Amino acid sequence: PAIIGVISPNFLQLTPFPRGNDAGQPRPMINEIRFAFRSLIKSPAFTVVALFTLALGIGVNTSMFSLVDVLLFRAAPFPQGDRIVQILADTHQGPLYSYSEAELREIREGAKSFSSLTSIRYLNSALSEPGKPAEQVLCVMASKDLFETFRTQPFLGRAFTAEECEQGKNQVIVLSYAFWQNRFAGNRDVIGQTVRIDSEPVTIIGVMPASFDWRMMWGSTVFWRPLNFTPDQLKTRTYRAFQLVGRLKDGANLQQVAAELGPVAANQQKDFPKDYTGLTYHPRPLNEAQMDNEGRQILSMLLGLSGFVLLIACANLANLQLARATTASREFAIRTALGARRVDLIRRQLIECVIVSIAGGSLGVLFALWINRTLSGMINIAGEKNALNLPIDGRILLVTFVVALLTGIIFGIVPAWLSSRTDVVNGLKSQSRGSTAGRGHHRMRAMLIVGEVFLALVLLGGAAVMQRGFGRMIHKDVGWDKNMLLTGGLPMPESRFPEAA
Repeated sequence: PAIIGVISPNFLQLTPFPRGNDAGQPRPMINEIRFAFRSLIKSPAFTVVALFTLALGIGVNTSMFSLVDVLLFRAAPFPQGDRIVQILADTHQGPLYSYSEAELREIREGAKSFSSLTSIRYLNSALSEPGKPAEQVLCVMASKDLFETFRTQPFLGRAFTAEECEQGKNQVIVLSYAFWQNRFAGNRDVIGQTVRIDSEPVTIIGVMPASFDWRMMWGSTVFWRPLNFTPDQLKTRTYRAFQLVGRLKDGANLQQVAAELGPVAANQQKDFPKDYTGLTYHPRPLNEAQMDNEGRQILSMLLGLSGFVLLIACANLANLQLARATTASREFAIRTALGARRVDLIRRQLIECVIVSIAGGSLGVLFALWINRTLSGMINIAGEKNALNLPIDGRILLVTFVVALLTGIIFGIVPAWLSSRTDVVNGLKSQSRGSTAGRGHHRMRAMLIVGEVFLALVLLGGAAVMQRGFGRMIHKDVGWDKNMLLTGGLPMPESRFPEAA
């Protein structure tokens, strides 16, 4: 009777107990979930703030994971792209990304773990059609192994042959899909047409598929042309203008390639000590080779800062749950007096946390999609915006779901456990909700607040350092007045000017 007298004034209006089970007896999980939904609806302020907090933390992290995955971890978008490797090198004078014809030959002789090796050179060329002005475009000169290495054949026409890579026989080109669409309106009759490249007539023999136009690798390349070396390139060891990309044999790995190139580097240092001091070769997957060390450091810092945002969001969620449990301490005391078990009280609060976390994670995915779309429009690749596609694939969605679920469980279990320790006598004597918070609640909330402030300061400090670094990079003081200075380049076609002089 005493308990009934305590309950009757206002308790049933504050908390919607499922009928017929006020004593906390076991009930089907579906009823527990319905009860949790009704409880969240009756606390709209808590629910909205919790959802927004989680959506922000999970959305930012999901977007950063997508960016890092595309730029660093996702294999190049070619058949078995994880088997394609680019050979880089370091010397005491600095890194080497390009090589001379002699170096290419020596590397090919030493590297036996490749099924094919392709030499690549990027050039600016003047392209013109009859009756139209010339246009400067980016092209790629490539050896005959190009199509075997990337395992991609032209969408239209054919690939160039080994014979066309011989000196004076490379008057053919294969167009990129985007250039074919933009310049020739997708006309299939383009095969066999003649255009002029650096005042030299060449024939269009093919068009690559759209999947081959990978901006991270090719930039704004509009055509590929057979590579042949000029006499000056053949006789000059320091004429470093060619990159080297290869496809690994089945069963081969990067460690084997590095071991094979070790003796090559040693012989080059022995024969030409001034040019190869401290030379070491570093084969890397093609997708990783497109990002330099500075870019990797920037991405790592962005990922770390986004992790702090998630930690702050989790601490906020835990604090909100603790405050919510504190205000409901009288309710928990009454339930305990009615016979509810401690595990029932904890389970009920965990169900609420999981619901909030899953809903917040779903909103976070929508927020991440918006961030990715914004980043795609801001990031400039090869002078073109919206060239970087930032999808959220199944792996990232799975990680997002797991993070959201773990967030609800981990950061809801402690508040639920503390709330279940409510003193029944003091709770029943209390005349107002929220007045029975014990030392554990206050200590926990204080720790969370201190942790949030600490994480926020680290986040702000890291963001300030990055902002200052970007500012110095953009507005670098070179030591002279550069406001009225211009730079320009004059392409010199080597077919017309074979000698350096």
